[in-house]
Amino acid sequence: MDRRLFLGGSGVSALLFFLGSNRLVTPSNAAANSIPQAAFDARSEAEALVALFGTERSQPCDRINLTVPFVTDAALGAQIKIWSAIESPRAIAIMIRNSEYPLAVFVRLKKAQCFFSTHLKVAKTTPVIAHVLTADGLHSASKTIKVTNGGYGIYAH
Repeated sequence: MDRRLFLGGSGVSALLFFLGSNRLVTPSNAAANSIPQAAFDARSEAEALVALFGTERSQPCDRINLTVPFVTDAALGAQIKIWSAIESPRAIAIMIRNSEYPLAVFVRLKKAQCFFSTHLKVAKTTPVIAHVLTADGLHSASKTIKVTNGGYGIYAH
């Protein structure tokens, strides 16, 4: 047996055991039928928000910190980080406004701090919006990513 494969499998098994034993991952919230497919199929930001949260109203919040690069290459994509001081967040949704399907990421949170990081490819210059659901309602923060083709000096339009 390959030693690296064995060690990698053991590490993943230990992580899943830890998460399951602390009830951070349970079959009810890990089931495939809990994926909001209608939201990912939505063609507008408003449709996706209604499918996810039942409302399209999101209030801008200065307690959500959205970190995106100012400029990125179309081939490389962008590192997107969200963190917030908002108490008891329930879900995070990341929208790419000028995309054919605006909902890029949806994460449900259960007894967790509000921090999420991901890497997304963005085709053209667009606002990126982070929506955070809490007991108080839906909050959002937005920043624009400028996308270039082939270099950081020529902007794509």
